[in-house]
Amino acid sequence: MKIGPIEAKEFDLIDAIKAGFRWIKDKDSQKLFLKLTGVTFAFSIITTFIVIGMLLVGAVGVFSVIGLPESIQSVIKEGIVESFGLELGAISGSITLISGLIIVFLAIVLILAWITLFYLFSFFLCGKIIEKRGINNKYTEINTKNIIDNVIYSIAYSFTVLFNWVSKKMLYIQIFFYIIVAAPIVFLLLEYISGRIIISEIARNTLVIGSFLLIIIGSFPITLGIIYNSYRYYISLPVRIIESAGAREAMKKTWPLTRGYVISLFVLSILIAIVMIAINIPFWIASLIISLIGEISTAIDIWPLSILTSIINLILKSLFSTFVSFIIANIIVDIYFKIKGKRKEKDGGVKEKLVRKIR
Repeated sequence: MKIGPIEAKEFDLIDAIKAGFRWIKDKDSQKLFLKLTGVTFAFSIITTFIVIGMLLVGAVGVFSVIGLPESIQSVIKEGIVESFGLELGAISGSITLISGLIIVFLAIVLILAWITLFYLFSFFLCGKIIEKRGINNKYTEINTKNIIDNVIYSIAYSFTVLFNWVSKKMLYIQIFFYIIVAAPIVFLLLEYISGRIIISEIARNTLVIGSFLLIIIGSFPITLGIIYNSYRYYISLPVRIIESAGAREAMKKTWPLTRGYVISLFVLSILIAIVMIAINIPFWIASLIISLIGEISTAIDIWPLSILTSIINLILKSLFSTFVSFIIANIIVDIYFKIKGKRKEKDGGVKEKLVRKIR
């Protein structure tokens, strides 16, 4: 299947999807897949415990402010306060402060864990795939500098998709529609805050309806622009890694590379989604069966079976999410090399024609 202004075999969409599955036959890639699956599984468990811990600590902090139930207060008073000669009010104040500090600490740990996991499935995974193609890069290592680079790149990518500074024409169009949507939102907020505007009721209602219509109408081209930009920067990650470009430079280099490929990349993303849904069906069925077994075991109070089914379900989800990440990363890297190769052929052909004309 070939879509868009691309000729011959340079951009076969079915072949691009096949490229996403080639890693399955490679032993090193299989080992990496299992390691990242294990990391995802461990991260899910750790995240669950951290969130539960934050909720429990938060509950303790809230109770220390609003007051504990009398039964718990009597236990604390008899067991701790009277034994150590402390005042209950002083303890409550200390508990509030300590619980707040613990929540902040756990939140920081959670954010750092998310950032690290994101690096593993972004720069690190793509770096490993690129290395398999014979191109060494520094992102196959896990260190603080590489993780920070990944965060900077992600921020730059998101900002560029929302405000395409690389293309002034695209940027002006985006800003125009942002203003169209923002202006009525500001009007509605002011109208809500003030409670009244010194105009007739009919005019007020007309303005309100017009504002909602502008928001709806303006949201469509904004969404369209964001989708278009996301496909134009579809291969910015391999550009960033292979060409050792900074975040800004990677965006600048990617924009001309993907010119004429947006339709092809859009169709490819739909094909990938269909394939992923088809692959997900067995995982989904298995997960559903295991969840039902877990619910039945909980209802009849067989808690070990309930815990086991939860763990198996988590393993299945970790396997699938890692599997999808591997396929998409391989496809993105493969597309980069195909587009880059095609551009080189075009540039070479243009140079040859110019030389002939000069002669």
